[in-house]
Amino acid sequence: NLMPVDNIRAYVDRKLFIHNMGHAASAYLGYLARPEATLLPDVLRSPGVLAEVRAAMNESADALAAEYPLALDREDLDEHIEDLIRRFQNHALGDTVYRVGRDLKRKLHKEDRLLGAVILAARHGLPRTAMETAFLSALEFRATDEEGRPFAGDEDFVENHLSKGLAGVLTDVCELDPREPVESTVYRELTERISGYR
Repeated sequence: NLMPVDNIRAYVDRKLFIHNMGHAASAYLGYLARPEATLLPDVLRSPGVLAEVRAAMNESADALAAEYPLALDREDLDEHIEDLIRRFQNHALGDTVYRVGRDLKRKLHKEDRLLGAVILAARHGLPRTAMETAFLSALEFRATDEEGRPFAGDEDFVENHLSKGLAGVLTDVCELDPREPVESTVYRELTERISGYR
């Protein structure tokens, strides 16, 4: 069932910005809504969480279709999103909120799943509110493993980066460049939302 493609970059970005982004968004939004839940399918039982995750994935799909109009069909991306959501909801996989969300410093970088998708949408002047909401929810992610232990890198993120101010996270951890026009726009949007978040 291998499928040859002309533009492999489009499919690499599809994996990162729809699959990985949606997976992480499920963990971060799900943890915020149900911090006591262990499994990813359990947090996705919440209609609000599921709707937010689907909205974020759809925003990313719009951005990808704009970036790669010859390689990615928007209707095909819709089918892909629904297939992924079904997989995220599969209890047999045993996916935990902790495993999917951990390693915040890597996953919040501007070239990774969340901010990378937000920046792509911003580059095309497309909506990104749902993806930004998922990013902001990640800042409150404190899930632990089955032994009740947090991921060491996430403890460092909270103690040594988040504690110094959220705007600093955007430059020090996410490495947004305020001199770059699109990244400056994203920086401004997030700092404005952070000021009124929760």
